[in-house]
Amino acid sequence: MENQRRLLIAILLTLAVMIVYSTLFAPKRQSIVPEKQVVVAQKEEVQIIKEKKEPREETAKTIKNTIKTPLIQAVLNNEGAGIKDLYLTRRGISWEEEPLHLLAPRKAEQGALTIEEFNNMPLAGVIYKTEKVSRDKIEYSYNLDNRFKITKYFIFNNFNYSIELQIKISNLTESDRVFSYTLIGASQINRKSSMDSRFTNSGVSQGGKILWQRLPKIGRSVKMPGNVDWVVLRNSHYSSILRPEQATSYAFIKGVEGSKEKMQNWIVGVQAKETILSPGASVIHKYILYTGPTTRSELTLLGLEQATNYGKLNIICQALVKALNFFYSISHNYGIVGRWRRNDYLA
Repeated sequence: MENQRRLLIAILLTLAVMIVYSTLFAPKRQSIVPEKQVVVAQKEEVQIIKEKKEPREETAKTIKNTIKTPLIQAVLNNEGAGIKDLYLTRRGISWEEEPLHLLAPRKAEQGALTIEEFNNMPLAGVIYKTEKVSRDKIEYSYNLDNRFKITKYFIFNNFNYSIELQIKISNLTESDRVFSYTLIGASQINRKSSMDSRFTNSGVSQGGKILWQRLPKIGRSVKMPGNVDWVVLRNSHYSSILRPEQATSYAFIKGVEGSKEKMQNWIVGVQAKETILSPGASVIHKYILYTGPTTRSELTLLGLEQATNYGKLNIICQALVKALNFFYSISHNYGIVGRWRRNDYLA
């Protein structure tokens, strides 16, 4: 009995000690909820900081602009900042119901007046920023790795078949920079008719001397080194001529796939001569692109009358052309001297 009483007293005393200790001396537990809130807040803060450091880039959009004059209609593309399609709304001797699709590059990067390469870097497929668009002018710009700024100004003439291109190159660095580039002139001229497919040719003028070139096959190119007066791609009735107003290193002709499957076509152009730009300096290069009928009267206005040269038989051919124009001025019909359709024949 005595032992049981002692055991009960010991148990009661142990419980009492535990209660007193837990009440007065045991450490208080900290709530874990604030810790979770702090962790979540820190994660949210880190996520916000990352979003500020790495902003999302907007997808570049391809934009087309159409410029129409009384004589031509051009569709320009900010991909490469060149002319994707060029139509003649007047074909020399008469107004037509439907414009003639004279230049039709198969790819946007092969557009007329496109900078194909800049310092050996491909530039034809980049997206330019469209700066200004008006009735007869359009401006594009492109920043090349914060080293060069390239600005292209297209100016359309309302009185002839020419387009003026001004290329402004600016040095954005603090050191001297050397640059050169290749520029496409004519690109894939219309070859739908049998005469056009047979009589398409190309040539360059260097120092007033015309050199007609054999057209290369698809994937091949021909270079004519030296300073170039102009380079031409033409079919039986129409010509597309690029005339640079500054020094060039060479002109080129490339064989490419045409707009139709298995149809061959060509692009022509020039390479600008190397130029040194001092820090912060700019230079403007100018070009004239004539795309229209191969008539001496139209080409003389731009100093390109030599592009009507017919080779070894030039004197005889020029005399025949003058005779045809004389009869047409009297009868307004070329039927007197042949069965040519009026809409297809251009002197």
